[in-house]
Amino acid sequence: MTRHQFISSVSSLLLGFFLLGSIQAHAGTEVITPADAAQMVSKNQAILVDVRELQEVQQGMAQPAQHMPLSEMEKNSDLWQKFLAGTSKEKAVIVYCRSGRRSEIVGTKMQELGYKVKNMGGFEGWVKAGLPVKKP
Repeated sequence: MTRHQFISSVSSLLLGFFLLGSIQAHAGTEVITPADAAQMVSKNQAILVDVRELQEVQQGMAQPAQHMPLSEMEKNSDLWQKFLAGTSKEKAVIVYCRSGRRSEIVGTKMQELGYKVKNMGGFEGWVKAGLPVKKP
């Protein structure tokens, strides 16, 4: 094996591990469309939670959503603890952020705590679906 072939093989292997890690990072919570999320919330089968930070939410958020930023979970703050205590494990919790990455983090943590969680991905999908938006 030449040096070039070796480097190429190692690069391919590292890329494979990176892609596998990315797929696994998004494999934790079930993905749901904004339309399905809106329907579940309107039927009182789920709550919708925006996990973006305050400065992002000030631009707008889904009408039926409540706000619980990822940073509060990361700090294990009193606000986060109060949110968990007031959230039923019987209903689905649908989380979203800007792109779906932070909502996956929150969703995975909530699943570990026994909640039924679905990931709606990003707020932009809600807007593109023509669903109602509010400003806090």
